[in-house]
Amino acid sequence: MGKSRHMNLDMIRGVVILAILFININYLSTPSIARYNPLVLGDFSLFDQWVWFFEYSLIKQRFMPILAVMFGVGICLFSQSYFRRNESPVAAYLKRSVSLIVIGLAHAYLIWDGDILVAYAICGLFAFFARNLAVKWLVSLGVVLIITPVVPDVYRAISELIAVSSNINDVTTTPDFWATDLKKVDEMVRAYDGSWLSLTPARVETALSRQTSDLIYFTLWRCTGLMLIGIALARSGFFEGEGNYQVGLAIGLGIGLPASTLSSYFYIQSGFDYQFFTTVLSLCFYVGTLSLAYAYLCLLVLWGCSDQFLKLKSALAKVGRVALTLYIAQSLICAFIFYGWGLGLYGKVCRGELFFITLVILAIQFIFAQVWFRRFNSGPLEYLWRLCYRGKPVLKQNEAITDS
Repeated sequence: MGKSRHMNLDMIRGVVILAILFININYLSTPSIARYNPLVLGDFSLFDQWVWFFEYSLIKQRFMPILAVMFGVGICLFSQSYFRRNESPVAAYLKRSVSLIVIGLAHAYLIWDGDILVAYAICGLFAFFARNLAVKWLVSLGVVLIITPVVPDVYRAISELIAVSSNINDVTTTPDFWATDLKKVDEMVRAYDGSWLSLTPARVETALSRQTSDLIYFTLWRCTGLMLIGIALARSGFFEGEGNYQVGLAIGLGIGLPASTLSSYFYIQSGFDYQFFTTVLSLCFYVGTLSLAYAYLCLLVLWGCSDQFLKLKSALAKVGRVALTLYIAQSLICAFIFYGWGLGLYGKVCRGELFFITLVILAIQFIFAQVWFRRFNSGPLEYLWRLCYRGKPVLKQNEAITDS
């Protein structure tokens, strides 16, 4: 894979790492229930509704699958770089994964419990040892792994939808937390007003849950499956202009766009009804997320293989090469803005304001990446990570980066 292909992969990674902040900032700034029923926070203006619609129907869980796929691509490139040198990649990859787990644990337990690095490192180990399977088996196994954890939820949603449409009395009632009064919401908000130390028990509890039960029952299956598909795509030439991107765009947009936008629109019109959330919205969400993710990936690869907007492509590639640093920095910046040990704005900023805060943070990070790569060829955290598993610094100016 040539230098231009590496740049295209970095460009895709750069777009993804910027896009996920639109969703992650909500996890860092508002109580969990408000992400699905924003009415619990009180005022919800028309602009807030448009922002919620944009994020939920077009961004939420649409870019995380691409990130997992790109992680799989990185596994493939990493292995190929060692194969070309007639060396085994196993020991280096194990050190690479352990190093990433350490970074992720520090992120999860010291900054934000929503860390994905630990899960990606663990899932990556499973994908790594399956990397030499035939492409058709990688895809087949990947699809099975992706579908498996959502089967119970889909079955439950379909059953409840049938019950609702049949006017069956035994239908899930709206739980108390869905209509939490402002007093209880205020208590949730005040819980984040404390010092870093006082927030630690809750952060540790949530992080531990995400890295155990959530990982076992959902993340391990889905992310490993996506990584296997990423390996298959890399080996089949998908990122080198050999994919049927127009068909992928047509199918992905044809299914994902109406499923996502229409369900989100009617969910808003329902007044964020709980039964609509657990039935129609959930089913459309499962269908729409991966469909749109694939369409976005096809669109990005098409752009990467074209000669359009080369300067922007190059700039986004720089963002992608510093993705790990920017991901951790996003958590640090948002934690400072919203938690009590910083500015303490948790639960006090509406969706519209969060949207503009996100744009400011992304603009700063975009500029940082351009300035940083005038002198260096690796991000600061990327440098530390590679130092851990490669045993030599790679921060010097103009030094080539051969792995992903």
